[in-house]
Amino acid sequence: MYYLSEPRDPVSGLDLWLQTPCCGQVLWAWNIEHVLWMQKYVQAKLRARRWIGGWRNNSLQSRLPKWITSAKNREGVLKGLDKLIERDLKSH
Repeated sequence: MYYLSEPRDPVSGLDLWLQTPCCGQVLWAWNIEHVLWMQKYVQAKLRARRWIGGWRNNSLQSRLPKWITSAKNREGVLKGLDKLIERDLKSH
């Protein structure tokens, strides 16, 4: 089974290491680079979008769940991302 929107590895089906409850959802990332990218995106006050080739969902940020990009969840999402960073640091 192939998982895209769940915190599971698409090959093994095992739960991802980097996941935490957040804003009534599960915040997850593939790796620390993914966490840091989301942190930078969520922190941004102005999120400019560039449309390439006429497709509106060909960017990574366009595929983020709305609850992650919602201004009302910004503080909670950033705290959740901090937890994922701490978890990654503890694993090394």
